[in-house]
Amino acid sequence: MKKIFYNGDNAYVVVREIGESCIDPTTYGITNSRYGLTAEQVAMQILKMWKDDNNCDHVLRKGNKYLLCQTIKDAQIVE
Repeated sequence: MKKIFYNGDNAYVVVREIGESCIDPTTYGITNSRYGLTAEQVAMQILKMWKDDNNCDHVLRKGNKYLLCQTIKDAQIVE
């Protein structure tokens, strides 16, 4: 069964939950960036790769976990 998460007026299908350690650059052997990025910027790039790899369009944070989600769009009436 798919997990639905509500944030404000929006509903999301949670595709995957990942912990903070999954986006920690040192987990992947990255100790410094040759492009001058901070550790936080590298972590956000890793999170973006997780999001794209799981075909998600939104990431939410809940405690010490990240929720990779797909937005549930409102139904539209077609006449």
